[in-house]
Amino acid sequence: MEEQDKTDAEKEGKNASDDKENKEATSSNETDETVTDVSDNPQDNDMAEGYEEAATLSIEIEGTTEEITASLYHSPLGYKMIYDNERFSITSDKNGLDNYIAENLEPEKYPDVYIKISSPNSSDPIITEFEEGKDSIITTSGDIANFVEEVKIGSNNAKHYKLKTGEEWNSIIRNFYIIKADENYYVIETQYFLEAAEGFGARIWAMLNTFEM
Repeated sequence: MEEQDKTDAEKEGKNASDDKENKEATSSNETDETVTDVSDNPQDNDMAEGYEEAATLSIEIEGTTEEITASLYHSPLGYKMIYDNERFSITSDKNGLDNYIAENLEPEKYPDVYIKISSPNSSDPIITEFEEGKDSIITTSGDIANFVEEVKIGSNNAKHYKLKTGEEWNSIIRNFYIIKADENYYVIETQYFLEAAEGFGARIWAMLNTFEM
């Protein structure tokens, strides 16, 4: 009888050990198969990374259309846009801002030329003013940009606000385009200076016309 009890105890111990191993294996498999879904809301995709692919960009300057080699950037903010990769480089910061910046070899002489694209939420002050239909908005730098007109950015309706600092050759021109798509917003800020309006202004506008969500 004692031998039978001993045998039964050994069997129970072996079964318990097998159950433990099966649970550990199942847990390991579940961990290995964990997949992170990418949300349709660009504000939920903080950990996603953008990527690029080859493209061409058509630019019209002084009545002449030029085709250049470019890059199509797919942003984790939920949009894509073709940009001139010879004149602009792109960086994305942890606050959800894409910066397309033109190289500036003499920053003490020439103002920066750039495009900045963000996707703020509805509580952002600039979006609040946009939704209230005000004739001007206060920018993140504290300046006031005045409403100009409704425009198209790619195939998207946008409101255009503009800030011009003067009439000198190096006077800054800053444009803001605000797009509302369902419950998401995009704010596009561009900057160049008066003397560069023909060249960089046209180049930036050509890039914005490729903006898609």
